[in-house]
Amino acid sequence: MKKVLITGATYGLGASLRDVLLKEGWEVFTIGRSTINEINDRHHHLTGDLVKHSDINRIASSLSEVKFNLIIHNASALGEIGDVESITESSWNDTFMLNLFAPFFLTKKLLNNVNYGRVLFISSSAGVDPIPNLIAYSITKSAIISLKESLNVGSSEYNICYGCLDPGMINTSMQSKLRNATSDVFPQSKKFQQIYNIGLLKSPDEVAISIIDAVSNMSDKEFTSGMIKVKYGS
Repeated sequence: MKKVLITGATYGLGASLRDVLLKEGWEVFTIGRSTINEINDRHHHLTGDLVKHSDINRIASSLSEVKFNLIIHNASALGEIGDVESITESSWNDTFMLNLFAPFFLTKKLLNNVNYGRVLFISSSAGVDPIPNLIAYSITKSAIISLKESLNVGSSEYNICYGCLDPGMINTSMQSKLRNATSDVFPQSKKFQQIYNIGLLKSPDEVAISIIDAVSNMSDKEFTSGMIKVKYGS
């Protein structure tokens, strides 16, 4: 039975990825800040805050005997919305920890658990085209792309393929936070509100199905090349 580890799987895209893979017969391990009821005997939930090194170490230790076919680093935070002057040091550090450092350190601790498997980092178009007043988020999503590239050329002895994916625009709490921000804090809030109003946002379930379908049918070369774009429809 194939095994997958998904971070940020309490709600949104992570929860949808969990449900899709459970339906396809995978054994699914999830990580989230909140305690949730496990869906069936193939679902194992670990509660922890990936901003904390102690939780990363505890979770990695508890998974030391599990051999994964796939790890999906989905946990992410927008961080503070605002200009350079308004961003606090604590928010900056937490955003970098969750979006960038946690995926790196958790991957590092599980290298021997995913031999001949794949690690997928969920990035964003903001990693290529930074969004004004989303400084920490844009930087960390750009760094995740670089991390994927660096790992592919620097850790071949573990026989792991690293991929990076842009899921597109999803109807999640992140999008809600952006469209409801005041224009003085986030000048693009009106644009995000219009995107929502005309129905351009995909549901997390729809995106999860497309992600699993795309990744499952990719060669290792396709998986590791550039940033994976999710296609919808015909």
